[in-house]
Amino acid sequence: MKKQTDLKKLEQRRKRVRGIGIRLLLLLLFFAMAYGANNRLEVSEYTYETDALSFSFDGFRIVQLSDLHNKVFLRENEQLLREVRRLQPDIIVMTGDMIDGGTHTDIPATELFMKQTAEIAPCYYVYGNHEHLLTQEQLTPFLEHIAEYGIHYLDNENAKVESKTGQTLTVIGIDDLSLQANILQTRADEAGDDFKILLAHEPQLLHASYAPAGVDL
Repeated sequence: MKKQTDLKKLEQRRKRVRGIGIRLLLLLLFFAMAYGANNRLEVSEYTYETDALSFSFDGFRIVQLSDLHNKVFLRENEQLLREVRRLQPDIIVMTGDMIDGGTHTDIPATELFMKQTAEIAPCYYVYGNHEHLLTQEQLTPFLEHIAEYGIHYLDNENAKVESKTGQTLTVIGIDDLSLQANILQTRADEAGDDFKILLAHEPQLLHASYAPAGVDL
């Protein structure tokens, strides 16, 4: 019943915005950690329609990865990587907790996965709370390595994404420990009239913090 209700809500939302214009396809890859379902990989697809983007972004595909906590799907994450490739993203966003900061920390495995992911599409990454459980001695080489792979780590920073015809949108990356500061508003203002995509680890702050700053997605 819940799935049917969710589908009805999504369809109602699509009807409200149908005909507006540009479509962004957001593909969320997640897995269920509870009730013995921690080996099941699921894909949720959302179509976002807006008139705030150039037509050069029509059909733009975003894959979001979050809260993997060093989880591996088949050997060296073959299953997850295969699914990401199948979705043919224009960009990949990683919104924290890619590493487990507890007893299952495996930084080399995360580095390998991120290296392979960066070979599929440009990647943008922000910390979650688990990255902050690691020491600076662990994080410094980790960040150096993923930078070599082409991962864009955004520490309260903006990054421009350009379409094939030169139009841009802005990806804003906010650190998980910076949410009480005025950093998001500052970065949103810096993005000007660009369409703004926010990467942050705490979705529950959507109405209290993110929407008032003027981000679009």
